[in-house]
Amino acid sequence: MLPRIIILTTLYIFLFNTPLIFDQAVKAKSGNYINVEIKVSESFVAGERMSFDYIIKSDVEQEVSFIPYFSCKEEIPQLFPTERSEIIAFNKPIYGQYDGIVVDDNFPRQFCYATIELLRPYNKIFKEKVLINTKPKIDLNFGVCADANCGAQKKNFNIGEPVYLDVLSRQKFDTKVEISSPSGEVKIVKLPYIYTPNYIGKYKIKFFLDNPAFQPIEFFDFFNVRASVCHPDGQCIAPENKQNCPQDCLQPQKNIGVNRKNQIIMLLLILTGITVLIIGILVFYKNKNRTK
Repeated sequence: MLPRIIILTTLYIFLFNTPLIFDQAVKAKSGNYINVEIKVSESFVAGERMSFDYIIKSDVEQEVSFIPYFSCKEEIPQLFPTERSEIIAFNKPIYGQYDGIVVDDNFPRQFCYATIELLRPYNKIFKEKVLINTKPKIDLNFGVCADANCGAQKKNFNIGEPVYLDVLSRQKFDTKVEISSPSGEVKIVKLPYIYTPNYIGKYKIKFFLDNPAFQPIEFFDFFNVRASVCHPDGQCIAPENKQNCPQDCLQPQKNIGVNRKNQIIMLLLILTGITVLIIGILVFYKNKNRTK
């Protein structure tokens, strides 16, 4: 009998309080209900300000706190987020606008989110996707080289020696170089390019990417040109070396010392022969005169 009484009593309490609990839950939910609408452009390009409009609605009068901002996976410069608080009422929504920074070409191309972060009466994030439609950035390396394969980069050249200018990347794109000679002459050519310097001095060069589909790239460099110390004669004689005179110093060399010694011996033999010949002629004529 006792267990039956306990069960009936528990059932009675539950059924009696259920409408009250349900009613309180509905009121709590309706009293805290916040809806946020965000209106933002589909994309922003360089020169445009990142901004969006928002509407915050509530079914009852209450205070709301929130922070508007843009959230991006790859970091971009942004204004410091500022919390805003306002009283909102039913049928009296909050209209607002958030103005961020101006998009720069250096911003990485990516999707960001126009965001309203609700702090009070409860925490929730509302967001809308937007594209930062900047030009993609590419990394290129440039070289001032001693040969077409650019096996070694070089800064010092002899006058008339070819200078190989190229992009040290698999993808060439539309790259060019501006060459400023010591004479003041400026030349712009497409890479790769072989340049033959005609003046002694410092040459300034500027590599750049000439393709509107990508972010601009500029890279500055230089090389020096001096008078040639190379005299192509088949002999590698200092200050000639493999670097400044490959046409002489990279081919098999003869023994210069032996050659000179042989030349001296040959000259002495010739002089000795001439001397003997003269003495012989003099002796001949002397004996001929005695005979007479």
